[in-house]
Amino acid sequence: MDFLFGHNGVDWIAGAFMVLMLWRLAHHKRDGFLWSAGAAIAWIVFNARLTPVSAPGIAINAVVLVLSVRSYLVWKAPGSENAKPASDGAEP
Repeated sequence: MDFLFGHNGVDWIAGAFMVLMLWRLAHHKRDGFLWSAGAAIAWIVFNARLTPVSAPGIAINAVVLVLSVRSYLVWKAPGSENAKPASDGAEP
């Protein structure tokens, strides 16, 4: 059973949050970024509990956490009056 629950379910929580994040963002829901932040926190805890500790895992998930919170704060719903149209790099 250690195979499934060797990390007290932290890895399962992180995975579930990632699935929820993808589901919510696919439906253009802002709270998807909060699920992403939750997954990043769970992965940081997971990587901190490994022996030896995974510094790259902690570092990259810290970056994901910051980007998720920033994205939540600046995100505008598609079609909202403040949303900017996607730019393909070509001038109109």
